[in-house]
Amino acid sequence: MKKHLLVLFLLTPLCMGITYSSGTGERERNLVKPEAEQVLVVPCVAKDSQGNRVRYFMGIIRISAPADKVWDAMRGRFFKGFSEPGIMYSNPIDARAVKGTAIVDGRFDMPLFDPGYTIFVRAYRDTWRIEWRLLTKYEVNTYREKGIYVKPSSSSLKGFEGYEYLKTSTDGKGTLYYRAIAVKSKVPVPVFVKREITESLVKAYMEGLKQEVEARQGPEYDAK
Repeated sequence: MKKHLLVLFLLTPLCMGITYSSGTGERERNLVKPEAEQVLVVPCVAKDSQGNRVRYFMGIIRISAPADKVWDAMRGRFFKGFSEPGIMYSNPIDARAVKGTAIVDGRFDMPLFDPGYTIFVRAYRDTWRIEWRLLTKYEVNTYREKGIYVKPSSSSLKGFEGYEYLKTSTDGKGTLYYRAIAVKSKVPVPVFVKREITESLVKAYMEGLKQEVEARQGPEYDAK
């Protein structure tokens, strides 16, 4: 039987993967930067990290806080652990703050779709950027040989990779937060589950981080 794949991609205006560019810079010039409080999701079609053309969905939201404050919260979710709508848990197994790397064990939490995953995360402070991808079976064995116990990702999960980064908003006061993810399942997934993934891993996740950061800023910070 032909494998069914659920593919959800949320990418930057350039529609880039983690280590490649699809050359769709024209789209970025045509996008309107979000000034509202809600997440803006823009679809586009480009190549994934394996060179396959897929449908992308780009999530962007404006946060009323300076980039360094947003960065602390964004990075903390990977390096300190968290739970959010759509993610049952996300716990760092081996976090190395100085190197900006971490191995994270997590699990999705959605109807009929809750596979576990283990990802390698790298944070780039100089560009306000974080990237992640599933560990390969070879890497899982290598870490275990080094005494770092990591679990292989669920067999039903074919892929989970992505990145997020920050830019100063056009008025120079707030911060634009971009989140990009790709989830691929090896098993059939109902349409309502796909919608749940979109709502949870895009809108709810990004809005949750916005609320977390702005609550710490207090009413005295005016980014508008």
